[in-house]
Amino acid sequence: MKICTNFLNLLKVCMCVALAFAALETRAQGESFTVSGTVKDASGQPVIGATVFDTTTQKGDVTSTTGSFSLQVVPGSVLKVSFVGYAEQSAKVVAGKTTYDFVLESDALEIEELVVVGYGTQKKASLTGAISAINNEEIITTKNENVQNMLTGKVAGLRVRQNSSEPGQFNTSMDIRGFGAPLIVIDGVAGGSLNAISPEDIESIDVLKDGSAAAIYGTRGTNGVIIINTKRPQSGRVALEYKGYVTIDQMLDETSDYPDATELRSLKSRLAKEDSRFDLINDFKGDTDWVREITRTPVSQTHYVSLQGGNARTNYLASVTYNDKQGIYKGSFDESLTAKLSINHAMFDDRFKIALNVSNKIVTQGIVPDDLYMQALSRNPTIPVYNADGSYYENSNGANPVGLLKEQNTENKYDQLMMSGRISVEPVKDLTISATGIYMGDFNDYAYSTTQKHYSSTMGSTQGQARLSGGHGEDKTLELQADYSRKFGRHTLQATVGYSYNDYIHQSSEMYAYDFPIDGFGAWNIGSANSTLDGTSKLTSYKYRIKLIGFYGRVNYNFDNKYLFMASLRHEGSDKFGKNNRWGTFPAVSAGWRITQEKFMRDAYWVSDLKLRVGYGI
Repeated sequence: MKICTNFLNLLKVCMCVALAFAALETRAQGESFTVSGTVKDASGQPVIGATVFDTTTQKGDVTSTTGSFSLQVVPGSVLKVSFVGYAEQSAKVVAGKTTYDFVLESDALEIEELVVVGYGTQKKASLTGAISAINNEEIITTKNENVQNMLTGKVAGLRVRQNSSEPGQFNTSMDIRGFGAPLIVIDGVAGGSLNAISPEDIESIDVLKDGSAAAIYGTRGTNGVIIINTKRPQSGRVALEYKGYVTIDQMLDETSDYPDATELRSLKSRLAKEDSRFDLINDFKGDTDWVREITRTPVSQTHYVSLQGGNARTNYLASVTYNDKQGIYKGSFDESLTAKLSINHAMFDDRFKIALNVSNKIVTQGIVPDDLYMQALSRNPTIPVYNADGSYYENSNGANPVGLLKEQNTENKYDQLMMSGRISVEPVKDLTISATGIYMGDFNDYAYSTTQKHYSSTMGSTQGQARLSGGHGEDKTLELQADYSRKFGRHTLQATVGYSYNDYIHQSSEMYAYDFPIDGFGAWNIGSANSTLDGTSKLTSYKYRIKLIGFYGRVNYNFDNKYLFMASLRHEGSDKFGKNNRWGTFPAVSAGWRITQEKFMRDAYWVSDLKLRVGYGI
């Protein structure tokens, strides 16, 4: 917590100093006056939503539907005009001149696709590692209930498995190229959870699949890395967006090969004539479709609202997502509320930047017994659901599925919070120094209970059971990083060095009791259980702490956009390992040759891009 406190104090000091300098700089200029003008593209069409910014007063305006703008300026300041996909334009303010018109040209570098790699970005054409990217166009064309399903079938080598039919993200697992679960990085936060974000908030997804690409994350990147960038604030007029979905699911008919009560009786009568052993099949005089008794046609809904706006200096994005997902089984559900806020602030010609992000997701899940479907599928269809007195019809051949569903209550709740703040400074051209503070907190409560009508009570020895468990984790990270990027002639050089400190604490506890005098309290009166009174209830708790320190660096070299080279190194230590094995070094190197950039390939229009690459990493 001390790290986060120090980081916030540093943030406050930097903001106060920056605002003070900005105020002094504004006073040093002459009297302000109003200027106006238009912003158009090369074809003469107005550019709507472009940002016009005064670098001295730190004030700006956004162009209207006709491309016009108007704002207060001071003599000697500089007007800067920017819009996504266009090269930035600027003009110096001259005393007495009140009209300024701009023509924006397309920016090829802006349009070229960027891919997020470990602790930075690269042009897709310059990659030398095995990295797959899913852009925003691919994301918005599909509707998925969770991030894992969004990735299904979109990345070669990434396997996504649905472990059960219940709603909720915990029922899905992933691996890259057959190895274990990959590291999740969300907005630069390593160790994040896919369950903590809403699919509607995602802007892009990049998957680092080989050792040369993932080695910069050290031990945590051994099984690959999935990097997710959420939507960022954009300067422009205030924009309100709403998305809503209603989905209806239907279970595949897997019971058609199983006889119903009428078919079973007919089959028994026919086969018993050939073999008397078929007379042993019991007919309980009922007619029950057990699968139908426990399932339903689930109707789910999703509502997403976002609000964004601001100018070239300060912009924001806030969103709220509500999900209500019903499961195939009666009583199963996944209800969640996700809130996200991002604020960006820049000053001194974008040489000083601040970015703040807060995201919180609260989830409640209703869970049904694991063996419910098999119990229903294998149960004799001639067995009735209830006895004449209204009690569940039970026997020693298996539990009554309806009784399992109604007399057992399992609810899981969790709350995941992510907060991050980043300060970046460009002291000299081509060099950026940044500091990032991250806090993640997770809270979990699990409650399980059965009544005295449950199978374990009527056919067993316990008169009701209850289990309560809960946990809380705190993950704090501080990262210091320097980035250098320069292009000279046909050479392009990028270098990154950094330091990372991570401190994770987790604690949990569990209580289990049985034999309750009455029903009605669920899991919330464990003290009244007979097992508690006679000392046979179970109580457990544990707590652990893990620290991770890492030093990392990477160099990228590009010659003439043909010959590519990358080398990275990470040296990290963790108290998770023994005293003699706490530190490890993770080198990586890769190279690429863009064959399509060679002269002998320039006439091969049928090949859009051909690259030969090789890489090695630990």
